Formats: sequence, C-alpha cells, structure tokens
Amino acid sequence: MVQQYFPLIKIVILPRYPVKNQNKYSILDNDGTAKGLSMILLEGANWIFSTIRGNFRKAVTSFLRDRGNPSHIRISHPDVFANICHRQERILMMNEKETLDRIGECRQSSLAGDGISPEQALWLLSLPEDFSPVISEGADAVREKFRGRLIDPCTVMNAKSGACSEDCHFCAQSTHFRTIAPTYDLLAANKIVEAAKAAQQNGTRRFCIGTSGRSLENPTELRIVEDALGRMHSELGLWACATLGSVSGETVSILKSAGLDRLHHNLETSRNHFPKIVSTHAYDERVSTVRMAKDAGISVCSGGIFGVGESNEDRVSLFSLLRELDVDSIPINFLVPIAGTPLSENDPALGANEALRIISVSRLFFPQKEVRICGGRIHALKNRHPEIFYNGADGVMIGNYLTRSGRSPDLDIQMIREEGFDLVPPHALPSPTVHID
Repeated sequence: MVQQYFPLIKIVILPRYPVKNQNKYSILDNDGTAKGLSMILLEGANWIFSTIRGNFRKAVTSFLRDRGNPSHIRISHPDVFANICHRQERILMMNEKETLDRIGECRQSSLAGDGISPEQALWLLSLPEDFSPVISEGADAVREKFRGRLIDPCTVMNAKSGACSEDCHFCAQSTHFRTIAPTYDLLAANKIVEAAKAAQQNGTRRFCIGTSGRSLENPTELRIVEDALGRMHSELGLWACATLGSVSGETVSILKSAGLDRLHHNLETSRNHFPKIVSTHAYDERVSTVRMAKDAGISVCSGGIFGVGESNEDRVSLFSLLRELDVDSIPINFLVPIAGTPLSENDPALGANEALRIISVSRLFFPQKEVRICGGRIHALKNRHPEIFYNGADGVMIGNYLTRSGRSPDLDIQMIREEGFDLVPPHALPSPTVHID
C-alpha cells in the first residue's frame, strides 16, 4: 500500500505536532518505514484520493489538518507527487464508471421491489460523498414508485417522563444519569386526548403515546392508555400509536382491543453493538416485543438511533434484522448528545451528509416500507430538512420529541407542501383494528 501510492513521497510531521491518535502519525520515508512517530495508516489514502480528486496536495493537507495543526506539515518530492496525482486520477476515472454501474444495479434491485442486499448496503454506505447525488436519485425514484408523493406526519407525546430503570446511554430519562429531563407520572387520559387533538390541528395523522420505564404493566396505567387510545379513534379519528417499552402478549392483546393501530419499539442498533449502549436488558427482549406485536396483527414501527458509535456493519446488521422481522415502518433517529448521559461527548454525532446517506440506503433496503425520520433531525440536518424526502423518506415526526424541542409543526407542514408533496389523508393508511366505510 505504501509503495503503491507513495514510492518517493515523504510526509513529515514534526515531533511538536499535536497528535490526537499517536499510532497513526509518523515521519514516512521512501521505503515506507516510520521514524519518530508511528506510521500513518495509509488506508487514509483511499479517503484522500476518492474524496478530493484532482487536488491531491489539498487533500493530504485537509486529511492531516483534521487531526492537528497544518503548519507542521511539509511534503517532499512535489514533482513525483504531481505525477502520482495524475496517475491516480486516471485510475479513479475508470473506477468511477464501474462504481456508477454498480449504483445503477442497486437502484434496479430496489425498484424491482425486493431491496438491495446487505452487501450492497454496506458498499453504498462506504462510498465517498462524490456519489451521494446519484445514490439519492435512486432512493428518490424508489420512494416515488412504491410510496408516491404522500408524506405521513406523526407526533409523539411524553405521557410519562423520567425515573426509568434502564441505562440506555443516549436517553435523558434514565435514573442512572443526572440530566435535566422532567419526571412525572402518567398523565390523565383527558390530557393525552387534548394533546392528540392539538397535534391533529397541526397536521399530524398519527399520534403516539410514549411512556418511560422498562414496561407498562401497571393495571391503573394500562387502563389510562386504553381509554386514551379508544378516544383518539372515536373522537378524533387519528391513527393511534404507542411506545411503552417491553410489553407482554396479554398487554398487546388488550391494547389492540382498545384501538392500538401501531406499536413503536426500536431495536436501536445491531445485536453486536447493543451491549455497548445498553446493559440493563437484553437485545432479545426488544426483538421479542416486536415479534409479539407482529403475531398479534398490530402494525410495528421499529428502527434505530444512529451516531452512537456504531459502524456501517452495525447499521446493515440492524437493517437486515428489521427486514427479517418484516416491520411496517422504519424510524430513523440521530443522536442528540445530552449532558449527563454517557454519549454526551459524541458531538457532532453525525453530519448532514452521513445522515442523508443513511436515509437513502434505508430506502433502497426497504423499498416498499415506510421510512420515517424522527429524533435528532434538527441536530443532524441543520437547515437541510427538505432533503430527507429526496433521499427516500415518506414519513416525518413533527412537533416536539420525548425530551427535546422540535421544529414548529407549521414549518414542517409548509415545507412538505412547498416541496410539492401532499399529506396522507386521514384514514388513508390501513389499520388492523379500525375500518372506516
């Protein structure tokens, strides 16, 4: 690798250079040997060549600047350096056509209805930013074919907050961490229905009752949720959703009879990465809840949170399990680092480009399913909200989140319409429990 890319190049980082990861920096000589600091891992060269074509010196400087002070960098043999740049650019031109052809194959696989393979998904996630427009175009075409131009807005209410026994490292409601999240008992059914009515007036089509804690098995609390779900149907005509932690088969049956249309229960991440962000319950407990809801004939909304230290392999592993479970809606959340939680230092957790790539690959992986953008949208995307739809999303959470403020619902509804999309009409989605003549 060293001699292939840098046969006569010497990149020097002086000893006073402020190194973040010392084992990745060195004085690199003609034969690839390291002096002073340990060797630069030239896998970084792949990133350099593919990210900024045609200006290799700028690319190298940028690559190293991200890791310290550029004033301590110098590059020897600039003439050989330039020749390597030209040679590599020719290679890239040939590779680019092959890459575009492969992206086209991924698009066709998704348009056929089955979705891309895990191997294709992993490859797409790893491609440089240069290829984002063509990947987005493919995801947009798939959304257009299978989901049309109807956007399904939803709203969640934190009906019971804080005092959670679980230690999900991204969550402000855990008793394991010291945060400023509010703590209160389950609200009365009247309060929940009032909030649902306000959300409906703001344009929402689905209203989700959220409760903190590992599960909702208290009979009194369960009756409150039953009452609220029934009234959301009979008085408001809303699609009724709930996110209640782990639930038993008996509870699922009770909630279905009460009018629950969809149960929300995220798997969060891959089986492999899960123990790194949650230790108080097992991954299989989450999978079991999803299976029980599916077996009961209830629609399931299950996805994950991205930017919690997971790899692209973890992301694809999560997608693969969600496909196996045949969930109906895939919510995409992005980490918002919250002070007091173990992941509070993950900032910036994800940039907009990476977040949009995750959305586009999820659409190509799930061509006929609902892809819904939820928590962390403001933090990850900044002002690039309309791009979620052109990367394949057909659902979006509007209003506030469980413990964080969201954008004004009016802004999101206006955005949807200004971009030429329409809102899903009330009762347009099939419900397993309610039939409207």
